[in-house]
Amino acid sequence: ASTVVVFMRTSVTTEERNALRRLAVGLLGNGVTLAETAEALQVSLSSVKRWKKAFRQGGETALEVKRPPGAKSRLSPEQRDRLRQ
Repeated sequence: ASTVVVFMRTSVTTEERNALRRLAVGLLGNGVTLAETAEALQVSLSSVKRWKKAFRQGGETALEVKRPPGAKSRLSPEQRDRLRQ
């Protein structure tokens, strides 16, 4: 029997998302089932399956959150600061 700690999610940073994925793979490596891992981390079963496959194919690097593609900002750092204010 394995013990699973529930991970509560709110708004998370990219690093926290990466840590969540590494935690999922770690749980799976310790014999926790896909369904138990998904439930404990409050993520979908399909996400856990995708992370497991990515890890198997590319290691920890493959687990990292990819930035969505998009155009480079046309605003200068100063303009972005003014906009935030």
